Amino acid sequence: EHGYHYDIELKVKDHEFAEVLSKNMAKLLNKKYKEPRWRIYYRSKAFYTWYKAQELETLKPYIEHDEETVASFLCGLYDSDGGYYKYTYSYGEFEKICLFNNDTDLLRYVQYLLEKYFDIIATGPYRRRFAGKISIKRNGEEIKTNHDNYYIAISRKQHVARFLEEIGFSIREKQLGLPRRRN
Repeated sequence: EHGYHYDIELKVKDHEFAEVLSKNMAKLLNKKYKEPRWRIYYRSKAFYTWYKAQELETLKPYIEHDEETVASFLCGLYDSDGGYYKYTYSYGEFEKICLFNNDTDLLRYVQYLLEKYFDIIATGPYRRRFAGKISIKRNGEEIKTNHDNYYIAISRKQHVARFLEEIGFSIREKQLGLPRRRN
C-alpha cells in the first residue's frame, strides 16, 4: 500500500510459475492478463484489503472448496517453496518431495490436505535451519536466517508418484526432478 495504490507484486525465478500466477491473478481480479517477465504486478484495493485481513483459519474454506482447488493451492505452494529431489545410491534410486516453510501450522495443514484429499503421507515437520544461522550464497553473499525453517517430506514411492500425477508442479524442472536453471 502506498498512497492511493494497492499493489500485488511478486518477483520470481521461474518463468512458468510467473505465467501461472499472472493468469490466476488476472482471472481472480477480472483484469487483462499481463505477460510476465520475472515480476507479476496487479493493482486492486479490494483484493489487497481482503487479503491483508486473512489468516490461515479464514482461508481454509476457500482452499478446501473442492479437490481441484486444494490441488491448485498445493501446486502453488510447492512451486514457490518446494522441490522434487532424485538421489542415486549404490543400492538404488531414491525420490522425495519437500515443502519448506517457517510456519509449522501451515506445514501441518498441508499434511492434512495431502492425506485427506489425495491419500498422500508427508512426514515431519523437521527443522532444517536454526534462526541466526549464517549461510553463504554462491556469489559469496552472506545471509542470516531470521527464523527457524522447517520442512515436510513425501518419500514413499507410491506417494511421490501420486503427488506428481494428481497435484504436480507447474515448473517443468521441478516436475521432472531436474536441477534448477541458473539465471
